[in-house]
Amino acid sequence: MILYIIVSFFLENVVGLLFNNSFIIPLFFLVSLITLYQFKNMDYEKYLFLLTILGFIYDVVYTNIYINSLLFLIVGSLVVLYSKYISNSFLLNLLAVFLSLIVYESVYYYIYILLGLNDFSLSILIKSLISTIPINVGYYILSYLCLNKVKAGR
Repeated sequence: MILYIIVSFFLENVVGLLFNNSFIIPLFFLVSLITLYQFKNMDYEKYLFLLTILGFIYDVVYTNIYINSLLFLIVGSLVVLYSKYISNSFLLNLLAVFLSLIVYESVYYYIYILLGLNDFSLSILIKSLISTIPINVGYYILSYLCLNKVKAGR
């Protein structure tokens, strides 16, 4: 699982460079962290602490505004809450990833607006979500299938 998270971290950068000037935003690292909780059923306090630390590392490497610690914590909290009330199945986990991506992107855009870093319109957010969600959901599906194979092989 650690290898999967590390690969996701670097793969996100590679794919991000391929789609540099588009609305497609790979969030493979975030998807891998959501998948971690779904596959490992970690203690939620340790999971949220891990997300905060990894969000900070993500910020150091990829951004310069240091909000991903907070955003990863928000998304992780929602995943933990969602997982408490919903059974652990592929379709429901896929829904959790889908909703998490919407929350992450929306909060990210609104923080940018509040900080005065950009003047995004709602249409830009919607375009970004429409183009970002398919690649990240596709990554989740591929990850789920691969991790299930590994889990079954043990």
